[in-house]
Amino acid sequence: MGIVSLLRDLDILGKVVSAVLGGLITLAVFFITKRHQSKSNFQNYRSTKVYDRQINAIIDLHKMLTWLHEDMVDMTLVSRLSWSSQEETEKEQKERAEKEEIERKTKVIDSYLALQKHYLDNSILLPKETADKVESLIIRYKANYLSYRFEKDRGDKSEQLNKLRAIGEDVQKAKTILDQLREDFRRFTGAEKMDDLLK
Repeated sequence: MGIVSLLRDLDILGKVVSAVLGGLITLAVFFITKRHQSKSNFQNYRSTKVYDRQINAIIDLHKMLTWLHEDMVDMTLVSRLSWSSQEETEKEQKERAEKEEIERKTKVIDSYLALQKHYLDNSILLPKETADKVESLIIRYKANYLSYRFEKDRGDKSEQLNKLRAIGEDVQKAKTILDQLREDFRRFTGAEKMDDLLK
């Protein structure tokens, strides 16, 4: 009886081990299939028009932000190298300087309006955190532009130079946010997992 009992117990143990191993194999196959499906879903997403539109919107947004930043830096420079010919009178120099100032302000306005329109048209395509950074940067540039215009148009020269320098410095500090956005854009465009896009 002992041997029969032992063989019966071994048979039951074999069936248990077989069932456990079968379950583990099924579970492993399930996870491998799910992982493959997830990669496949991400690849399908990347091939959609929405993804293409997101990538194009981000590339254009980065370009426009960079242009606006450069135009703002150029406009807010306090000291500027000035050239003049010996035949140019002081009045002509002043008129030329005013004309160049108007051109710089116009470039900023054009860059700002193009960026604002593009952002409003495409903000829904951006991750929320990135969209918030872009919006704060747009607001910051607008505030600096208005402050600059106010100070430039004021007649009081005593404090004007210090305030213009402070505006220029704030524009330079905005480069930090622009650099953070550049990294956000790189992370987004180089995303390898669907979860990376949703962060």
